[in-house]
Amino acid sequence: MFAMASIGRFTQAAMSSGANQETRNRLENHIMNNMQEIQQQDSRLTWEVVKQLGEDQIACSDPTTYTKNKLETDGTDYFVGPPNQVEREISSSSSSQGIMIVTYSFEAPEHSVGLEKRILELNPTFAADCLELVAS
Repeated sequence: MFAMASIGRFTQAAMSSGANQETRNRLENHIMNNMQEIQQQDSRLTWEVVKQLGEDQIACSDPTTYTKNKLETDGTDYFVGPPNQVEREISSSSSSQGIMIVTYSFEAPEHSVGLEKRILELNPTFAADCLELVAS
C-alpha cells in the first residue's frame, strides 16, 4: 500500500511538471515571437522612412519614445501588439541614452517561482542617422 501511494504521488508530480513545462514553453514562444516581430518592425523603421514621413525632428528628439509610439499605436505600419498572457512594457533606459527596453512579465506556471521577466534592449535603427542631423 505504501509503495502504491508513493508511485501515485510520483506520477501526479510528473504529470503536473509536464503540464507546467507545456505552459512555460507556450509563454516563452509568445515572448520570443513578439521580440522577433519588434526587431523586424524596428528594422523597417529606417531613416529614409522617418524622413518620408516628415518626422525626422520628432524622431531624433527622442528616438526611443518615437519608436515606442510606432510599435504601440494600433493602426501604424509598425504596430506590434503584446503577446497573449504576458505583460509587456516598453521604456527608455535610465542608464544608457538611446536604448529602448522591452520588458515582458508573467507569472511562472510553477507555483514556487512567482513573477518572471524577460528583457530586450534595442537601439532604434534610425537613431544613428540622427547624429548626422545634429551635426549639420
